[in-house]
Amino acid sequence: MAGLMQQDRLQPSLLDRLTDNNAQRKPYVYASAEKAARVGNVDTEVVRSKPEADDKLIVNSRTLKEFIKRDLAWLLNTGNLADVTDLSDYPLTAASVLNYGMPDLTGVLVANTDVHALQKQMRKIILNFEPRIIAKTLKVRVSKSEQMTQNALTFEIECDIWGQPAPEYFYVNSELNLESGLFEFKDVRVGQ
Repeated sequence: MAGLMQQDRLQPSLLDRLTDNNAQRKPYVYASAEKAARVGNVDTEVVRSKPEADDKLIVNSRTLKEFIKRDLAWLLNTGNLADVTDLSDYPLTAASVLNYGMPDLTGVLVANTDVHALQKQMRKIILNFEPRIIAKTLKVRVSKSEQMTQNALTFEIECDIWGQPAPEYFYVNSELNLESGLFEFKDVRVGQ
């Protein structure tokens, strides 16, 4: 990816940079004497994985959007601590990674759902755990349509994400199945 322009050189999240997607590859052995390690009186070879290719450290905007879509799916499909423990006396814990995820919505009926409170809660959770989203641009909406069943809600998440040299538009349409409590992402738009 050496040919990318500076404005296209975006980095993936720390998790993506630390993840070894090729754990089965053979380790690389440094054979030169100056790269060998000395343990006690024994010379040993330094065995490491080959350095990752530059394409692992730099992504284009389309790939970054796919990472954000995946990370939002993980966030919205993970149950949080506040769902099982009262965190009102612990506001710092409520805002920390210990409280990563959404409250469990399994078994909630569409008719009994406070849509505005749910939108507000989702927006707060997304902003708390997805720093690549520009806060002032995030819109979370419930789309009420005739196709909605009694057991599902449709959400639209629309925002700008950090980009170089300018922010990038991001849109995803998701359906929340209230029987299973899972979000499923349907449509992702990569441009406005």
